[in-house]
Amino acid sequence: MAGCLALGASLIALATRETRHPALQEVRARLIARQAVRPGTLLALTLFGIVGFQVFLPLYAPEVGVDDVGLLFLVYGVVVLAVRLLGAKLPDTLGPKRAGSISMGAAFVGLLVVAALPNVPGLLAGVVLIAIGSSFLYPSLMLLALHGASEEERGSVVGTFSAFFDFAGGMSGVVVGVLAALTSYRGAFGIVAGVVLGALLLLRSGFGQGHYTGPHDTPDDGAADPPLTAIEDPGIAPGTA
Repeated sequence: MAGCLALGASLIALATRETRHPALQEVRARLIARQAVRPGTLLALTLFGIVGFQVFLPLYAPEVGVDDVGLLFLVYGVVVLAVRLLGAKLPDTLGPKRAGSISMGAAFVGLLVVAALPNVPGLLAGVVLIAIGSSFLYPSLMLLALHGASEEERGSVVGTFSAFFDFAGGMSGVVVGVLAALTSYRGAFGIVAGVVLGALLLLRSGFGQGHYTGPHDTPDDGAADPPLTAIEDPGIAPGTA
């Protein structure tokens, strides 16, 4: 089923019209966009907790009495879908810093609850909170990365920022696995909860924010940023690794 969906997406992509302005075809942007490094770092730190939890959820859930792990992933997916649909305009209203803070805060509390409460209610509450946390994380931080970027620079910014997503997705299982081997599943979740908290504090301190302080601010260079909800999001699906 997953393969068929990927094939369908590929066929749709082939029929998609090119939107890049012809005048920009000859412009060579930098391979690494420095303005995307700090927001990307915040993204990666938070994903170590979110994706790491997803990777080891099937192994940890039976320890607290949940044998049907698929049900937990179903709850996760439903919550993400509901938050995205019902709160679609919320990130644009709050701004990327506040929306990102809510995402990181929910993920932090969710991981902390799972680590502190080794029972079914604790695990279920953690799944819901972590799902809420993952809903607006990527687009919120992407908007911070894109702020002030010219049209010819945006491809480089998106590529650099997305590289942090891929890095965290690939390494989170390894990192959390090592932590779990040294401590326990709950210990690993507690440690990465601290990492997410660190990312939240960095965001609140202005790390990676640049001159953007809210949705109604006027950029220094006069460049207009795309709406938050219009930014492409690769998704943080259950089991991403």
